[in-house]
Amino acid sequence: MNARKEVLNLKKLLHERIDVTTLPKSQLSYYIKSMQLDGQLYVSSMPLISYGRHILVTKKLQAEYKFISQFSRGLSKNVDWDIILKKYGLSEQQ
Repeated sequence: MNARKEVLNLKKLLHERIDVTTLPKSQLSYYIKSMQLDGQLYVSSMPLISYGRHILVTKKLQAEYKFISQFSRGLSKNVDWDIILKKYGLSEQQ
């Protein structure tokens, strides 16, 4: 990722020099806050790309895999995790 290019593209978008640009949601949330862009841009509710994350471990780490799997399944109910997601603009409930 080229942060300088992304900031320039956002500025071009605001000045109507370009019509569209793409950014990951996490970066967009950061730029909206840091550049005070709230309400100045239309952000599509449908992501351009969506993908999953997979946990990969060696066969020797089965206990660790079990722990990580159980922990990650409980994240949706974890208040601290929800606070972190909201802090970085990643919560679905924003």
